Amino acid sequence: VTLNSDSDELARRLYLEAAKGMKYGGMTEEQALRMVTLNPALQLGIDKHVGSIDVGKDADLAIFSQHPFSVYTVCELTMIEGEVYFDRSEDLKQREVLKREKADLVKRERDQRTGPRQPRPERPDQPQPCPGESPRPNEQ
Repeated sequence: VTLNSDSDELARRLYLEAAKGMKYGGMTEEQALRMVTLNPALQLGIDKHVGSIDVGKDADLAIFSQHPFSVYTVCELTMIEGEVYFDRSEDLKQREVLKREKADLVKRERDQRTGPRQPRPERPDQPQPCPGESPRPNEQ
């Protein structure tokens, strides 16, 4: 038995689909893991290269923060053919760099269009009457 999907959305969650096989289908943990690892490789005839962790096979691995069947787990590291393809810690650092870069670009764009931003004038504590409106009788 294997699980696969042409949908990008479902493909991201194949491990959760395998976990459902344990909960609702009475599968063991090993059987459920094989549904998304070795069994598809066997069906495709590429099990000599991928599908399990063995000497001489391509090192295509995903390291999770928790058990892969947990709904709370996130992928921490992905390796394809032994090379790091995704590293969550590096990704989080890069997100901060990109956030600062975006803020700087937005500020520069605004400055080019309208000049440097002027600070807003302070607002009085009490509401002020509109021009031409007389103050309220008890506010004199």
